[in-house]
Amino acid sequence: PDVDKMVKTDSGSYFAYPFIRGDDVLMVYQGPIVRKDWLDELGLPIPTTIDEWTTMLRTFKEKKGAAAPLSVISKPRIFNDFYSGGFVGAYGVTRAFYLEGSDIKFGPAEPGYKDFLALFRSWYAEGLLDKNIATVDTKALDSNIASGATGATIGNAGGGIGKWMPLVTAKDPKAKLVAAPYPVLKKGDTPKFGQRE
Repeated sequence: PDVDKMVKTDSGSYFAYPFIRGDDVLMVYQGPIVRKDWLDELGLPIPTTIDEWTTMLRTFKEKKGAAAPLSVISKPRIFNDFYSGGFVGAYGVTRAFYLEGSDIKFGPAEPGYKDFLALFRSWYAEGLLDKNIATVDTKALDSNIASGATGATIGNAGGGIGKWMPLVTAKDPKAKLVAAPYPVLKKGDTPKFGQRE
């Protein structure tokens, strides 16, 4: 009854049909995504650390011929999908404002952000990032994933994995995309950030 009241006007007309996140599993719907079939074929675990991500991306490039091992949407802004702490969170910051105790911090002004940029610069130089990382839009990412040029990204469960699975399985029926945890620097650490609504 409370939700019903929130989504209709005083005259009783519904103005929205909400997605009600009534279960904990529905509250997390965005994060790192990897080609699990590639991991299995190459004998690699689902990556949990930055070092494991580096190894995985190198292997995707060298053994699977991925031209853009990691690609993410950068429209309307670069690293658009990193707002919840993907990759950058391993260095204790986000790409925006965040709370640390009672202090409000701005990630790009913190030392950890420089470390994150150094990592991505090294990945770019090594060809582990999409060479067009600064301009990737939805159409380009969809194409990269469908063609096998990309084996890892950050995206949504429904609008990402749900959209891309039919694209990758059309080319390779054994293809499988799965969620991966937000990476950390040290094995066993808990990510500082994540996506939950």
